[in-house]
Amino acid sequence: MTAQTTMAGSHDRTAGSPAAGPGHRPGRGAVRPEHVVTGEKTGPDRQGYRAGWRMLGRELMKQRGALARVAAWSLPESLPALLSGWLVARALDNGFLAHRPWAGAGWLAALGLLLIGKAAATRMSFRWLCATIEPLRDSLVCTLIDSTLRRAALSPGRPDTSSVAQLTSQIEMTRQLASALIRTLRPLACSLIAAIIGMAVLSPAIPAIVIPPLLAALLLFYASIGSLSKRRTYMVATTEITAKEAGAALSGLRDVIACGAESRAAADVGAAIDAEARATRAVA
Repeated sequence: MTAQTTMAGSHDRTAGSPAAGPGHRPGRGAVRPEHVVTGEKTGPDRQGYRAGWRMLGRELMKQRGALARVAAWSLPESLPALLSGWLVARALDNGFLAHRPWAGAGWLAALGLLLIGKAAATRMSFRWLCATIEPLRDSLVCTLIDSTLRRAALSPGRPDTSSVAQLTSQIEMTRQLASALIRTLRPLACSLIAAIIGMAVLSPAIPAIVIPPLLAALLLFYASIGSLSKRRTYMVATTEITAKEAGAALSGLRDVIACGAESRAAADVGAAIDAEARATRAVA
């Protein structure tokens, strides 16, 4: 979500910053990545996050048919988690422990068929997953290009080059994150619910033992997401700053050389690159 958040909120950040004109000194008026972490107005705030979620929801709703098919294939994917415990219990109680090995093998064969059906359902879901994610990427590219051209046309100075980072890396990052969430979170949630129902069928006491530590693990995971989100937002912001600093230095290269400010320009761009490298290592 950090990439859409940055794209949704970057227009407000860059609108008030000095344009990179002929007399622009690289690094002056640039948004520093520390502002993103500390929550100052120059970083993507809560409004930016909400705008990012709205953008993602709006674009995904355009692919409602493909999303519905992806959700439909989740049902056969979750059947093994729902019925595996019951089938194994039947294979033991009515088969092997009752000295009826063929009956037990039959129950296990039914479980094997469910697993084959799960594999087929997973394969079929990828077609509709692609039909959901690829149009999302194309729509984000069109939205970014349209907003960048509009800002460039309205700006009195040179356009902000941070959109280069948004176009070359952040949109692909958004595509990968959305694809990973739909691909992994969907079957995980369905299988988890199916497994709890299956355990309740075998013994109502089992969910009472399993659910409390499961909820505790989910709460710990949710608590850790905040720190990871800040680090990833910091990384996204530093990529924009690097593109902005490099664009300002290159566009004003003649003035930089004329004023003998090569070392200053190199230091500003180098500092942005070092900050981006630290942010990337922090996420990794």
